[in-house]
Amino acid sequence: MRTCLSFCLGFGQVIAGMNEVYVASESHKANSDTVFYMHHIDGPWYLMPFCGAYRCILAVNKNYRICTKFPQIPCEHTLSDGECVGFDFNREIHFIDNNPGTVNKEQRITLKLHYVIYPKVPFCLPTNRFQFRFPS
Repeated sequence: MRTCLSFCLGFGQVIAGMNEVYVASESHKANSDTVFYMHHIDGPWYLMPFCGAYRCILAVNKNYRICTKFPQIPCEHTLSDGECVGFDFNREIHFIDNNPGTVNKEQRITLKLHYVIYPKVPFCLPTNRFQFRFPS
């Protein structure tokens, strides 16, 4: 799949094995959802220069309660009913939090979609044969 982002930055590919339909638990006590409430990144891709793994979160239904936060930017989004956000999930610290005084009428459902973006030009070319200059 070619996107504007992949055209500008390099080649992009869907990471199909990581995509999921996520149905949130009503409680995050003593289950796997607890980690989402902590500041975190998700994986080892930050070690790969010029490459990134991106997550797009798409809200499938109404959501008033859960807010996705990015403390380094800083920004936050309460995604609801078709809204989405994308980020480099191996480099951008993120977490979710409850919006005080709000309740969802049904379980929150999101699609978690993943892409890898990598350069068109191999950066391992011999430096004595090629020279890259940036315009001044």
